[in-house]
Amino acid sequence: MMLLTCAEGLGVGWVSIIDQDKLKEILGLEGAVVPIAYLCIGYVNYFHDRPELEKAKWLKRLPLDELIYFDAWGKTATPGSESILGQVRRDMNAMEKTFQ
Repeated sequence: MMLLTCAEGLGVGWVSIIDQDKLKEILGLEGAVVPIAYLCIGYVNYFHDRPELEKAKWLKRLPLDELIYFDAWGKTATPGSESILGQVRRDMNAMEKTFQ
């Protein structure tokens, strides 16, 4: 969703510091429903060259190979999946160049 909104000229902010109980109350969520993301979408004046948390040295960017799994959670690249990872890397590089 973040890539799609970015391609449409919109920005997405992931609000991570929030009172879960208050959010559930405001949204009228009941029972076992647990919000995992509160996203704000809208027009932005510019796109950052790197994520703000990375710039602030709050969290460094993780290697792509540690973020993409195949067939099961935690199962990293398998024979044949390298071409998929290569395509994702190329697409990410092209996207980063677009917004520089």
